Amino acid sequence: MKRYRPAIAIAVFFAALLVVVLLTQPSPIQAPANVTPTVSAEQLKLQIISFPEKESPTRLELKRANPAKTTVFKVDGNWKVEGQDSFVLDSTTVADTVRSLSNLNGTQLVDENGTNLATAGLDKPTFEITISGSSFNKTLQVGISNTVTGAYYVKLADSNKIWALAPGLIDQLKGWVDQPPPLPPTPTPLPTLPPTPTPSPTVAASGTPDSNLTPAPTPVTTTVATTTAATTTAPPPTTK
Repeated sequence: MKRYRPAIAIAVFFAALLVVVLLTQPSPIQAPANVTPTVSAEQLKLQIISFPEKESPTRLELKRANPAKTTVFKVDGNWKVEGQDSFVLDSTTVADTVRSLSNLNGTQLVDENGTNLATAGLDKPTFEITISGSSFNKTLQVGISNTVTGAYYVKLADSNKIWALAPGLIDQLKGWVDQPPPLPPTPTPLPTLPPTPTPSPTVAASGTPDSNLTPAPTPVTTTVATTTAATTTAPPPTTK
């Protein structure tokens, strides 16, 4: 037993050392699951509308200046057109569009102080979009579009900052003033055709013919008797 004591002592020493290392090593830091992503200063400059995270939009108003017309969408179970209860609206498309509008970013911050409102057509906006919730309300004013990029110049009603905004969303909403998106018709299912019967394979007959078949008639050979007429030769005449 004595000869094993040094080995045991060494093993105990290393085991104790391992425990000390494990106890003193710092544990990895885990990030909280609900941490809000950090937004850079450049991203903040392009942020036009940012709806509160815990609030959902319930009303969308589209107002055109010329010819003057206003169309309002509201949530009543699903999205509907105000004053047109019989109109079957594509509620999913409206909800997706409102979601994009509630977190809207421009492509460029054109003017931070609003010194060029008239140049951008924002001194007298031709189109306004108002998105509302229970405690949040923002109105986006739309000016002219850039002749090169097609982007619209926009600003908020309570701010003088001017942004450039890609035209897709604005053009879509302008079209909704006169023609809200209808619910697509349910496609009519095609009739189910009966299956085509598979033809049975034709089996060629082989071996002895079927006894039930009528045998072919045996050809009758008719023997015709040929009569040979006897020819009598007359003796030559006698010469006197």
